[in-house]
Amino acid sequence: MNSIPGSLHTLFTLIRLELRSEWRQQNVLGGILLYAATAVFVAYMTFRIFPGPSWVAVYWLIMLFSSTHALGRSFGPSNGARLLFEQSLASPGLYLASKVIYNIFLLGLIHLLTTLCMLVWGGNPFQDLLRFSWVAVVGHIGLSGALTLIAAISRKASGQTTLMVVLSFPVVLPLMLLLIRLSMHALDGLNPVAGQTYLAQLIALDTLILSTAFLLFPYIWRD
Repeated sequence: MNSIPGSLHTLFTLIRLELRSEWRQQNVLGGILLYAATAVFVAYMTFRIFPGPSWVAVYWLIMLFSSTHALGRSFGPSNGARLLFEQSLASPGLYLASKVIYNIFLLGLIHLLTTLCMLVWGGNPFQDLLRFSWVAVVGHIGLSGALTLIAAISRKASGQTTLMVVLSFPVVLPLMLLLIRLSMHALDGLNPVAGQTYLAQLIALDTLILSTAFLLFPYIWRD
């Protein structure tokens, strides 16, 4: 029976392995970040000015495509030998947790770059930028859980990109709708109480996504 300190040590070890793997593929991560920055710049050159709703729409579109591309690689680099090593190192739950946590940080990095570029080129239309940041963080948790699980399913299907896109749509769509609604509340500076229902729905959806991921992943792991 694994102790809590032992499990945490294994979890941090797996996250370090993810970081080392990412470091060896800096060009891929750099390409994703460059895509996000370029998309913002193209939008700026097209519109020149971002009204509040347009700012929100452009931001979440960029985050959606960037996160799908970035997290779709979650299980790509593992060859047979490495996968066997990882399976012997940790339980399915710990392995998935390491992937989800790492992907949350990865989405945070994309978020920081995208938001910075949007603020520089599009200005700050938010009445409550801090609330928007918290909404984004909660959204990243749900996106990470959903896309990590879908990436694992896609890998079992020989890494078919089409399957990743098709499975992502019905899961990510309700999440994106809630994130846009809450972002609009932060944009208008509405009383936080006005958005409590949507925030509760977002947290519930995140919980459902993560619970489903941890329930299903062991079966994918054993396959």
